[in-house]
Amino acid sequence: MNMLYFINHELLVSNGVSKKIYAQVDAIKSYGHNVELCCIKKSGRSFERIVGSEVIEKFYDNVIGKIVYNYSFSYLYNYIRTKKIDCIYIRYTHFASPMFVSFLKKIKRLKVKVYLEIPTYPYDKEFKYSSAYKKTQIYIDKIFRRRLGKYIDKIITFSNDEYIWGVKTLKISNAVSKSNVFFKQEYSDSHVINLVMVAYFAKWHGLDRLFQSYDNTPLEIKQGINIHVIGYGPELDKLQESASKDITFHGALAGIELGSILNRMQIGIDSLARHRVGVYENNSLKSKEYLAYGLPVVKSHIDRSIDSLKHVYTVDSNDSLLDLAAILTWYQENNFCKSKISSLALEKFTWEHQLKEIFHEKP
Repeated sequence: MNMLYFINHELLVSNGVSKKIYAQVDAIKSYGHNVELCCIKKSGRSFERIVGSEVIEKFYDNVIGKIVYNYSFSYLYNYIRTKKIDCIYIRYTHFASPMFVSFLKKIKRLKVKVYLEIPTYPYDKEFKYSSAYKKTQIYIDKIFRRRLGKYIDKIITFSNDEYIWGVKTLKISNAVSKSNVFFKQEYSDSHVINLVMVAYFAKWHGLDRLFQSYDNTPLEIKQGINIHVIGYGPELDKLQESASKDITFHGALAGIELGSILNRMQIGIDSLARHRVGVYENNSLKSKEYLAYGLPVVKSHIDRSIDSLKHVYTVDSNDSLLDLAAILTWYQENNFCKSKISSLALEKFTWEHQLKEIFHEKP
């Protein structure tokens, strides 16, 4: 099968979403399909829509250019028709419009299978703090997204919804690529527990909640905790200056560098404040990455894919302070084995396993 994996934004090397996309492409290829990745690439003073290494369209690096690449699909349609693409897998990031509906309608006439992955659903409230441009995009999306269903063969979701926009869903879990996990069992005689939080930090990650909880923890408990922060983002910039001097900031890391830090950690901290954007249930990619490194996970949202595991600790989904003493007690009493946690994650939460139902044979 000739397949196109389509995303309508730029890929950044150290970004977790980008790693996920490359891992999905590799997993689909492992089933014997020919797959090309189509994405946006920054090139000097312009943007390009590329397929593999081929540039199929160029846009100005301004608001007009952004509007065009979000809502213009004629060059993409021509590529699909010329290259005789059998299937398109779309990572959907809220760009429903009359032009996108028309694009789907036209490629369905070519007998192209259309698979649509919705990374987060529902998603409207996630953009409460977004720019005016993004809020306008979501407004347009609300008007036209329900028209997409008649042209979609499958909707892939990480939520628990049976139907989205009238289309029967296929529910999978977020996952990792084994090739991106550099797990190595490391033992420490230290009585200090290392907590790590990795993200492109936004309000829903709740980094401020973690910091405030640490600041309000009794000294005798704090002495047994080290907090490590990996990543970047606007929320981190606001908080770093006022953070306790005991907290270690590593900046943005990826690959072996990131792995070397995670191997020295004991607990992974996932999002602690998704409630701020009205999200109380989420199938988190970050949790699966922590588990792949053998790290027990602390989070605040519901995640049905992992909530039954004893090495997952769920705190209240509000802005109350975390009971770090209780988290340490949970960790110490369970005597977790990092290699067992990692093995379980790499057995269940890999893209080869999660995408098998869709791509193990021709759709």
